[in-house]
Amino acid sequence: MADKETLVLVDGSSVAFRMFYALFSNSLRSSTGMPTGAIFGFFNAMFDLIEKHRPDMLAVAFDRSETTFRKEEFAEYKANRSEMPDDLRQQWPLLKEGVEILGIPLYELAGFEGDDVIGTVAKDAEKRGIKVNILTGDKDAFQLVSDIDGDVQVLMPAHGRPGLVTYQRADVFTKLGIWPEQVIDYKALCGDTSDNIPGVRGIGPKTAVDLLTEFKT
Repeated sequence: MADKETLVLVDGSSVAFRMFYALFSNSLRSSTGMPTGAIFGFFNAMFDLIEKHRPDMLAVAFDRSETTFRKEEFAEYKANRSEMPDDLRQQWPLLKEGVEILGIPLYELAGFEGDDVIGTVAKDAEKRGIKVNILTGDKDAFQLVSDIDGDVQVLMPAHGRPGLVTYQRADVFTKLGIWPEQVIDYKALCGDTSDNIPGVRGIGPKTAVDLLTEFKT
């Protein structure tokens, strides 16, 4: 039986932010003073992934600047976030240009975030029998990890060192104390401060894990 084809999906916005705020990366600059930390970290992670996983297909998704459907439904969504730092904003066009120069498909969809695109493509690819690796810095992607190890897995830049950390089903449980299919319920119960999403009053992460351990959903 032939090996499955492999697709790598990169959450461009998430990885760029992660690299910008990584240790020392936001202090990197070109000889002209142009900030380059996010660019350096982003493409290093991409090339590391390509070298180690040798995907048959690769695509990158970015967020767009327009209001998303979540913001329209809940005005306070991500309202706690500050504007993109100017040093990162300067690098944004070059990140996209670099992806296009490399001939990598780049996807954006008005009204949606890049990870919405990734989630849709990942699930469709899984149904088609394609293995999917998702490169992201966002733990929300854990909900996409498959029951069968390796079919859909998440790769995250390591903290404070080069390389990527792989998350399969058991790794998600070790990290959060819940299974991938419980991530949505977990967020609904305890909320998500990074996205300014309120949970159920009085329920924090520990209680949410306890409830999902007992009741499953």
